[in-house]
Amino acid sequence: MLSPSSSQLTQHGSASQLTQHGSSRSVKARVKSQLFQTNHHGGRLHFQSIFGHLASGLRNPLFNRPFVIAFLCASCTLGVKVAADYGYQPWFEHESEAAAKTEVHRLAAEAATKAEADRLAAEAAAQAKVDRSAAEAAAKTEDAKAEADRLAAGADAKAEADRIAAEADAKAEADRPAAGAATQEEADRIAAEADAGKPTWQEVGYGLACDNTAGEVSLPSPGKVSLGDCQKACEDLDQCKSITFWPSKWCSHFSTTCDNLVTLSGATAVRISS
Repeated sequence: MLSPSSSQLTQHGSASQLTQHGSSRSVKARVKSQLFQTNHHGGRLHFQSIFGHLASGLRNPLFNRPFVIAFLCASCTLGVKVAADYGYQPWFEHESEAAAKTEVHRLAAEAATKAEADRLAAEAAAQAKVDRSAAEAAAKTEDAKAEADRLAAGADAKAEADRIAAEADAKAEADRPAAGAATQEEADRIAAEADAGKPTWQEVGYGLACDNTAGEVSLPSPGKVSLGDCQKACEDLDQCKSITFWPSKWCSHFSTTCDNLVTLSGATAVRISS
């Protein structure tokens, strides 16, 4: 096989360069036009179309040169920056934002659920407190009622005791006259029995004395005593029948009835009649 001539190589190189420049300008125009195209779902750039053009261009052997690849990288970087300046976001940022919104919604739902749970717990605690207060109030009411019943029972018992005591006092008051009468009657009976056993005295005369010279028999004398003691001493002696109480308070006992008298001023003669 014959080698190509130098003129053919030069001609081929010139043609390759023209093809290279034409292809580069064509790819650059297509990339630039695709950078500003948006779809109908929120402004997402058609990066898929751009990458499709890049893939078809890279299949051309002329795109393997470094300056073409650098040009394409710079074009992509410029496209992303221009898109960002016009407010467009790549699809991965939209997906991140959607994921962030989903997480925010999830956290908000969890917070709402926790808030509802806290509210229900607070309501349950408040209701429990109300129920406890009501139970305590009911217990206090029961205790107060029991205490009132106890006091009422005590009052009734005291009233009954007072009534019984009043009845007993009334009965005792009613029985007192009868008891007093019985007691007086018993006292009179005892006094009567005592009087029945005592001798009865008869006064012979004042200014008179028993005359022992005329037959009255004298007994031992108790000495100077009162008239009553003189009589009492005579009663204690079975032989004594009469006495003479002298003005000097001298007591004389006699075993006779003092029928024989002598006149003596201030003397008193008394005999036992029975």
